[in-house]
Amino acid sequence: MSVVECYVLGVDPEVAEEDFKITSITIGADGKPVVEFDPPQVEWNVPSARAVLKGAMTLEGPWGEVPAGGNPAYRFFKVEVVLP
Repeated sequence: MSVVECYVLGVDPEVAEEDFKITSITIGADGKPVVEFDPPQVEWNVPSARAVLKGAMTLEGPWGEVPAGGNPAYRFFKVEVVLP
């Protein structure tokens, strides 16, 4: 991650154990994916940034935003942080 990305997330770039990672993905009662990650958004230095769940059928992509109802073809997931 770049220094800017580390700042946004509140991660120290000099500490190898600190990283932005998905800790869980579940499907809510409304069918929407619910993603939990570390560090949680309430700890970010830029609270207006948002996490976007991306999915792909293969690791090579193409990666697309996961729709509200999910996509059963997606087998790989990642979270991208988008600045306002």
